[in-house]
Amino acid sequence: MQKKYGFFWKNLILFLFPLLIPLLTLGLFSNTITKNYVEHEIKNNNFNILHQTKNNLELILNELDSLNLKLGIDPEIIVGLKKILNNPEHRLSLEDYRLLNTVISFINAPTNAQPYIQSIYVYYNNTQNRFVASGVGLKEFGNFYDTDWYNSYQKNSHQVFWTEPRDIYPYSFKEEPTKILSIYRNLYSPGFTGKMGVIVLNIYLDYLENLFNNLEIAPGQEILIVDENNKVIFRHFKGSHIQEASFLPFLNNQAQLFEFPLADKMYVAMQLPAEKYHLRYFFITPKDVFYTVPIRLRKITLFLLFVSFFLGLALTYWLTRRNYNQVKNIISIINSAESGRPLPAPPSNISDEYAYISYNLLKAFIEQSFLKIQLSERKYRLRYMEILALQSQINPHFLFNTLETIKWKCIELSQQPNGASRMIEKLSDILQYSLESPGKKVTLREEIANTRSYVDIQKIRYKDMFDVVWEYDEDILDCQTIRLILQPLIENSIYHGFKEKGGKSRMKLKFSQNEDHLCITVIDNGLGMTQEKLRLLREELKTDREKTNHIGLYNTNKRLVLSYGPEYGLKIRSKRNLGTVIYIRIPCPASQG
Repeated sequence: MQKKYGFFWKNLILFLFPLLIPLLTLGLFSNTITKNYVEHEIKNNNFNILHQTKNNLELILNELDSLNLKLGIDPEIIVGLKKILNNPEHRLSLEDYRLLNTVISFINAPTNAQPYIQSIYVYYNNTQNRFVASGVGLKEFGNFYDTDWYNSYQKNSHQVFWTEPRDIYPYSFKEEPTKILSIYRNLYSPGFTGKMGVIVLNIYLDYLENLFNNLEIAPGQEILIVDENNKVIFRHFKGSHIQEASFLPFLNNQAQLFEFPLADKMYVAMQLPAEKYHLRYFFITPKDVFYTVPIRLRKITLFLLFVSFFLGLALTYWLTRRNYNQVKNIISIINSAESGRPLPAPPSNISDEYAYISYNLLKAFIEQSFLKIQLSERKYRLRYMEILALQSQINPHFLFNTLETIKWKCIELSQQPNGASRMIEKLSDILQYSLESPGKKVTLREEIANTRSYVDIQKIRYKDMFDVVWEYDEDILDCQTIRLILQPLIENSIYHGFKEKGGKSRMKLKFSQNEDHLCITVIDNGLGMTQEKLRLLREELKTDREKTNHIGLYNTNKRLVLSYGPEYGLKIRSKRNLGTVIYIRIPCPASQG
């Protein structure tokens, strides 16, 4: 035992330490490099996302520039539209109609072309409370669903550009509001003091959500868009539960990259200003996201160290135990040979020096036992030949010849063919069909012909007790099937359906092809089964129990499952005093039909 533990500690030092030292060094080195690399990549990725966010939103905001160039600078449009809006009599000249249609077409074009625009309003200061809206034309505040924008216009007299998230109700029947982001631009004209009007661009917030959903941000990260008054006009996040008001203290920070505490957790904020529209874009990331990969790598390294340690420990123990047992085995072989005890089994393969020694030690003793084995084998062969000789006495040729002799003897006694001779002839056909190449499949034509022979025998035996109807198309008779799947079903109907019911009965065998499957249906109007008996029969078919009152159905179902798979068994339906239906479905490619 002391030698065994000595081998163990020696092998442990040889195997374990050379394995653990490189792994530990690689883990520490990889963790340091990965930490620096991940921090750099996350920062670059976050700034790229901010730039992408800014570009996407400014692409939408640029619509205001094109509108301002036409509606805020062109004097013909400004003067003409003001005249139309201030007209108290609601009567427009032909020239006024043309100008109004031009303005409406101009604001309808981006509304119809861009899926993110909900509507555009154009307002010049007027005494009639009128404005032009895309899609509807000239409207008054008193008969339009959305007028809250006008209040915002009145409050922001000193701003050129501002935004405001709003809820509107375009349709009275909708209970849920439509969420939009209204973007305002005051209109100024050279030579005038103060604002003369406003353009309102209404953007679907849902569209912005979908636009930002395509950005690859991790759970806990957030994108904020704030205006010059530090008001959050848009927020996109994944898995964050931080209240919006919690962000207000750090929004005054002008640094491009800074850290701040929030809800007992440190965050890293990256900022990108957009001076044109007085907006700022923030990308907020939990600080632990920066170290997710290094922490995970550190855990993996520790896990691999533990796994390597226990694997090395197990391998050392296994090698020590194997070598020790093999040495014991060699000593046991020598001791057994000297004392005449039974020898252990020889090694299955020679993989090392211990197995080579054991093999050669056992080889001599095995060769000495070979003559005894040969003698036993000869006795077994002799017994096997005796069994074959007994079986040859009842081979199929002997049975066929005997039945043929009996048939002609019956004809000789009655001087003509009779019922007995015909039954013997049909029985000979069935016997030959059953014993000829049992593992080989047959065509449906051959199976039907054999089954008809069986039906003829039973009709001679039972006379007018039942009728059989065959229904099939000639083009499916070449489908391949296993032998003797119809005869047990007919036998079951006769013995368990017709005989117990009494009187004249009827059976129908229907064959059809559905895509690449042959469908066989056997229908009888026999006695049928109760639901409890049907349930027990179905359970018997699913088990491997061969002792059953329906051995024919059991064997047929078992052969179908073994030949085609578990989904190709018998399907049985039955009702007491109505009859029984059995369904069979087997593969039959269309090319065979």
